[in-house]
Amino acid sequence: MNHSQSNNLNIHFLFIAVALSVLIAGVLFGVVGGIQYIVPGWLKDELSFERVRPLHVTMVISWIFAGAMGGIYYYLPQTVKGKLYSPTLAVAHLVLFILTGLSIIACYFAGVFGGREYFEFPPAICNSNACNLAVVCSQYVADA
Repeated sequence: MNHSQSNNLNIHFLFIAVALSVLIAGVLFGVVGGIQYIVPGWLKDELSFERVRPLHVTMVISWIFAGAMGGIYYYLPQTVKGKLYSPTLAVAHLVLFILTGLSIIACYFAGVFGGREYFEFPPAICNSNACNLAVVCSQYVADA
């Protein structure tokens, strides 16, 4: 990719870095959950299985989304042979994605669940997920 053609501040690398970080955390929570499944009393007071399972599931699914966003931000300027429509919007998207993830993690650690299977975060957080989707769609439509 021609760097003079790119004005996306390498946002794709930041999304990939977030994706890999979330994947590593998801694997670690999966290992903790697996050990707790075999040894039910392990870390029960500090980090119960009821909190570890949704953390693991949310993280191993979220890394796919973050990696996909990194791929979109990398290939979109190449596909249209131009610059990303709004690098500032891409940075805002990354910040919103990270803040949404941190709020979900905080809810899980605080024991605030939405009552759904696997994605157990409160439904109000889905609004920021919809904003994340709207941002990447607007980038795609504006560049296409």
